[in-house]
Amino acid sequence: MGQESSFYRQLSPKLSYPHRCGMKNFNKLQQVMVVEQDFVDILLDFQKENESGTPVDDDTIEAIILAMYAGGTDTTSTALEWAMAELIRNPTILKTLQDEIREAVGSKGEIEERDLEKMSYLKAVA
Repeated sequence: MGQESSFYRQLSPKLSYPHRCGMKNFNKLQQVMVVEQDFVDILLDFQKENESGTPVDDDTIEAIILAMYAGGTDTTSTALEWAMAELIRNPTILKTLQDEIREAVGSKGEIEERDLEKMSYLKAVA
């Protein structure tokens, strides 16, 4: 744990502000500033700079990228699974939500993005 913690402490200052602020804000920032390196570039530069110190091999970089990638998808799937389980446990809420969706969508059969504006209960549940 100590070696891993040291690794992240050394890496953290190397991440530019857009990399640390998250994708939501990154898209806004990208419009006003030029980003010369992405996250992988920073990791590879860090690897080269640390050849004499704590070695960072390709497997470590691959593991970091995989953890970042999996973290985003795992969080989403876990949240969806939890929400579905709660809806199943609360049939009254599920019924109210189903009715709201059916009313907003009508006979189209498919939900469109503009339909979401009509679904305040869905927003509250999600």
